[in-house]
Amino acid sequence: MTMRVEADTLREEINQVLALLTRQQEKLANGIPGDDLPSNDMNIEVFQYQLRGEIMLCAERLVAIAEVLES
Repeated sequence: MTMRVEADTLREEINQVLALLTRQQEKLANGIPGDDLPSNDMNIEVFQYQLRGEIMLCAERLVAIAEVLES
């Protein structure tokens, strides 16, 4: 049984998710506003909103890959 997704496409999707997570990991390593860094409520909210969005994007892409592989 062959996969319903090309091997190169699968690799690229995984690499893109890893790139997003690596970028967030680097941001976290530089400090979390409000915890590691002094910050105001607006900057904390923006940081959390962006982090949450990137994590959700990664999760949705991985779920999509898993669903394609499952079918």
